[in-house]
Amino acid sequence: MKDSARLADKGILVTRPKAQAGSVVAAISAAGGRPVLFPTMEIVPRPIEDVTVSLREGLDADIIIFVSANAVKYGLAVLKQLGQPWPATAQVAAIGAGTAACLAEHGIQADHYPAGEANSEALLVLPVFQEVSGRKITIMRGVGGREWLAEHLRARGAKVVYNELYSRELPKISESTCQQLLAQWQAAGTDQQVDAVVSTSLAGLQNLFTLLGKAGRVWLQQIPLVVVSQAMVDYARAQGVVCRPYLARGADSASLVETLATCLAQQEST
Repeated sequence: MKDSARLADKGILVTRPKAQAGSVVAAISAAGGRPVLFPTMEIVPRPIEDVTVSLREGLDADIIIFVSANAVKYGLAVLKQLGQPWPATAQVAAIGAGTAACLAEHGIQADHYPAGEANSEALLVLPVFQEVSGRKITIMRGVGGREWLAEHLRARGAKVVYNELYSRELPKISESTCQQLLAQWQAAGTDQQVDAVVSTSLAGLQNLFTLLGKAGRVWLQQIPLVVVSQAMVDYARAQGVVCRPYLARGADSASLVETLATCLAQQEST
């Protein structure tokens, strides 16, 4: 099958924030699919006065970890506002290749990042994190989120601090609007029909279930769902997803399209 027909006019619901969905939307279109954009999360930067102290204190770390492209975007934006140079002595780690690429766009080379899955588990097995006793590690992230990485680093003797640079908020979409959209997505033969869903963050997936309510839950339990972490797989299964969640190798566009093509082909063969 030609690359331009891998998704064969299938509607793909993309839940990334609009500002970050461009590459995935383009890849789905290039593979012959119809991207249907439905952002399930709004990224809101925290006020600079709320992050200045922790950001400056975190820069003297031995290793600085960026857990998302948003952490790069908002962390470096605050540094620029403050006139604070990037520390030349810190090693830089990224949660995955996409975040590493975002760092490169800002002139910072990631020293360490997993080549496959983009998650905390893959990051922690890298050689640099095997002997961290006594080392200071700063995690650049949003407010809240998983504590798994910090807990395991502390268990290995590291001093871990956070720089929480942004918050993830539920989009302000009315229940009636969500139900109208849900009806469109289920309407066969239309430009808005959705054949699969792709979600690249646990918070975004949780918000999707929240926004769509009970009727949406039934639909999500049956439709092919592509995710990027084991935590997302576990959450989807806990919500009763019957069409097994498909775990992509990474959150990059190529991996997502590859997994979408696989799951849709399997659906058609059953």
